[in-house]
Amino acid sequence: CAFAAAHISSGINAEYGDNLEEEARDELYHVVEMHMNTIQINVEEELLHDFLRCLWDRVILPRFVDHIEAKPVKKHTYYCCVQKGLQEIVYEIGMRSEALRTDIERSPGLERLSNTIFCLSETPDKLLLMYFESEIEAQQPKIDADRTRGTVTFTAHLAPHERSQTLNVRVIRCNNLPKMDTIGSCDAIVKVTIQPQHTSILPNVKTDKTKTVKSLNPEFPNQSFSQPLHLDMLDLPKSMCLQLAVWDQDFRADDFVGECLVPLNDVLASPPGHIFTLPLVVPDLEDKLYAVLRQRAVYNGPIKKFVKERNKLTTDVPRQARKSILMNLL
Repeated sequence: CAFAAAHISSGINAEYGDNLEEEARDELYHVVEMHMNTIQINVEEELLHDFLRCLWDRVILPRFVDHIEAKPVKKHTYYCCVQKGLQEIVYEIGMRSEALRTDIERSPGLERLSNTIFCLSETPDKLLLMYFESEIEAQQPKIDADRTRGTVTFTAHLAPHERSQTLNVRVIRCNNLPKMDTIGSCDAIVKVTIQPQHTSILPNVKTDKTKTVKSLNPEFPNQSFSQPLHLDMLDLPKSMCLQLAVWDQDFRADDFVGECLVPLNDVLASPPGHIFTLPLVVPDLEDKLYAVLRQRAVYNGPIKKFVKERNKLTTDVPRQARKSILMNLL
């Protein structure tokens, strides 16, 4: 049983990737089919469903999970082979038990595994676009649950040129920022950039920042920034966004307060001079897509740089915990 389950998950090794010949792949599938037939012949019919359920839960699914969680494979197309192998296994089980195939296809375990393999098989550019699309969608539930950390007010406008566009951003103010210092204030800075960075779509994006203002409701007079963009406005990914991140300046390292992500499509649809006032939220660095990004960061330079920067966007750090304790004591 273990041999049949392992053949596709570990038999198609990274050396072949997407260049594995169809004949070799078919041979692997034939081996799995042969062993499934052997199981069906030697197990009593009334026990077959339970036997295959046990085989899936205790052997096949754990084998694939262990294989995916092992050392990442650099060639992302390799995971397409693994996905095809997983589908073949489910098909072979379904041929023997239609009810079990339905259970397996609806199971959370297979869904999580398939999503992880799918993400690992994507290009770095597509993966980062998928991540920011999910982050944009995740903002509203946090706002509805009142998990915000103040607001930021700004204007943003895309000015077209002959072969490019210029994104003009003016930071106006922040309101109701959390207390970040022992004296109950915040040395506020707003950093402005376009995401996702480190992609072939946006290879050289800069990050601008305002001057520091010590206040929980800081005003930022004359804080305007311009960013040239070479993008097709008619085919703009909805995950391409303007990021405004608020930080508390500290003599050691700045502390993250919160961010807002605004799709460039929304900026494009807004009239010139439109004033945005948006809540600041903290990104979830424990979601599935970010876990895949951390896995890919082991061998992909741009994603490694992105993850290193993104990991700073958390309020759960020991130094801030010490600050909170001090503020409570005072």
